[in-house]
This record gives sequence, structure tokens and C-alpha cells, in this order.
Amino acid sequence: MAGFGLRNLKKKTSQEQTQATRFYFKRVVVGDNLEAVLCYLELNKKFPGEVKFITKSPYLKSEMTQQLNCSLNFIRSEEVAQELIGLNPRLEIIPGEKNVLFYKDTKFQKIGGRVKPFDLKENEKLFTKPFYRFNPMGLFDEQNLELVEESLKEAQLNKIIAKIQVCAPTDMVEPTHYKLITGENEEIDCEYLYYCESPKTFLSLVKNKEDLDDIIHEYVTGLEPLGSFNVYFECDRKIYDFSGTMLIPQSLTHEWGNFILDFEAYNPVTDTQNFKVLSFVGDEDLQEEDLAKKIKLMKRVLERVLPEFSEAKIKQTICFTNELYSTGIKDDYAVKFKGLNLKFVGSHAPVQSDNSSLYASLPRALKSIETACN
Repeated sequence: MAGFGLRNLKKKTSQEQTQATRFYFKRVVVGDNLEAVLCYLELNKKFPGEVKFITKSPYLKSEMTQQLNCSLNFIRSEEVAQELIGLNPRLEIIPGEKNVLFYKDTKFQKIGGRVKPFDLKENEKLFTKPFYRFNPMGLFDEQNLELVEESLKEAQLNKIIAKIQVCAPTDMVEPTHYKLITGENEEIDCEYLYYCESPKTFLSLVKNKEDLDDIIHEYVTGLEPLGSFNVYFECDRKIYDFSGTMLIPQSLTHEWGNFILDFEAYNPVTDTQNFKVLSFVGDEDLQEEDLAKKIKLMKRVLERVLPEFSEAKIKQTICFTNELYSTGIKDDYAVKFKGLNLKFVGSHAPVQSDNSSLYASLPRALKSIETACN
């Protein structure tokens, strides 16, 4: 009998060790990006104490600043500017420089003139329009990233989600529609899930896909996230007498697309000029070695067409994302998602607007937060 009792005790102890630790939150935001931060802040304002924010690694003030510094301007239409002002007047959106330049025949030319640029890829056409400037601190109610960071520290869990399980709620007090399973034998249950990364990534994590609503499968079909690397250059001299957008071909012999630059005006007081560079990348460029080659190519091209760049002392910040924005978005699904406990947020999410085709990247993310949180 004593032996039987010992075996039972060992079995019970083993089961306790393997049983997952469970957490429950009514609303969970998932994503390692600024969009997820803004979604969390909006939800926490409406539902204080109900929201948890899950990231793979800490995403706080330094990460937010880096993303904002590296991101090009995606507000490039009057319609989008006016709608975003209606959403958030604190953004203080105003027209930027009127000219967009492209490099051809060894010099810069104006978009709209007699000389035409090289064939543009579909995802580059947005940048042939001048951008609108906005106040990035207007994204935050606090207007102070230190205060935002304190709120994030309280709500943020740094966990890697290994699987997602779709559930039928059985508990009226803690209704669970989604179970997030981490690699640390933990289960994070929630009633509402706000997924701020690619919907394709979400679908790949779901282990019982057959239990997902057909609307989700239909939306993800045909959706193709576009990756990019962005570099923010801070230079100790005037690089070019211009502020606005430039398109520079990556190659004169291969159809590799353009490097897209947003130049800030030269500051004579500090003798500095800063600019951002965006390059789209395909699946074949996603390896670290290939990205390093792309960045080296970019620097060689910039040194050739902007001679002052090669002489400058520079500080560079590099950001990479495999989902800058998506093609194949079906915006009519924004209405269909309203009744679901899953909300997609970000540059790949559907939005409600008569001008939805003009929304990309951060502007689409801002609009999708309004759609998802109301």
C-alpha cells in the first residue's frame, strides 16, 4: 500500500509540473510595434484595468522613438490628411514640400515634368506624391513618452506565443474565445484579441484552424505583407539643397525598384541634415546576409548620386520589418469583423473609409485602431 501511495504521489507531482500556468485578461493586444502601443493606449483609456499588452521583447520609449525616426511619411493625400485630423487634431497635419524628385540621366528631375521616371513598382507609386508633415507626439495623449512608458511597463508581458487556440466559452465570468500558448508552458486566455501583426502570421499560429470563422479565412486569402528596411541618417553637413521626397533607382541595369528618401531641411544652426531611406524587400531578401548586401548597395548608390554623403560623418539607425504594409487588403471586411472577438490592427487591417485605398502603413494603422476599438 505504501508503494502504491508513493507512485500516486509521484504521478500527481509530475502532472502538476506539466500543467500550464493560466492567466486571464478580458482584452489582449499582441504586437511588437508602434501600432500595438497605440492600440493598447486607446483600449486602456476606454477599458482601464481590462487590457494586457504582449510583446516578444520589451517595446518601450527607445523602440517607439526608433520606429518613428526611421518611418517615412505615408500621409500623401488631402483626403487622408483631413480624415486623420478629424480623428486626432493633435497630429497637426500640414502640407510638406511640394516637389518630388527622381534620379535619371545623371541628375534629379521633378515628378510631373517632361522627363518620365523609370517604371515604378506598384508599391512605389504612393511616393510620387508630396507628403504631409505631422506632429508625432500628437499620437500620444500624454505628449510625454516617459509617462507612456510607465503605463506600458505596467501592462506589458514579454512572451513568445507558440500557438493560438480558438475556444468556445464555457465560463460566464471569464469567457475565453482565444487561448495564447507560450513556450514557457503558460496559457493566456482572453475574451477579445487585438492582433497587431500580419493576419497571415496569426493564421499560421492557430492550431485548430477549422474552428475559426470563415470570414477570417476569406480575409487572409490573397493578403501579401510587404517587407522593408528603413535607415535614418543623421549627417554633420548639408547633403543636398532640398527637403522632400526623392526616388533613386537601385540599379540602372536591373529592375530592382527604387530607394525612396524623405529629406529634412538643412539646419544651418547645427550644420546638420537628416534623411530617411526606405527599400522594399521580397522574401528572397529576408536573410540577414542578403539584407546586409542591400544596405551596402544603398550606401554605394547614395555616395554616387549625393557626393556630400560620402564626405559626411553620419549616425545611422536601421529598422527592418517584414510587414510594412500589405497588398490584397479587402476593406469591405471591416464591417464583417465588427461582430468578431478577433480584431486585426495595423498596416494589414481593413478600414472603413471612402478613401481606404489611399491608406497605407501608419495612417492605415491609425484608422484601423478607430475601427477595432469602437
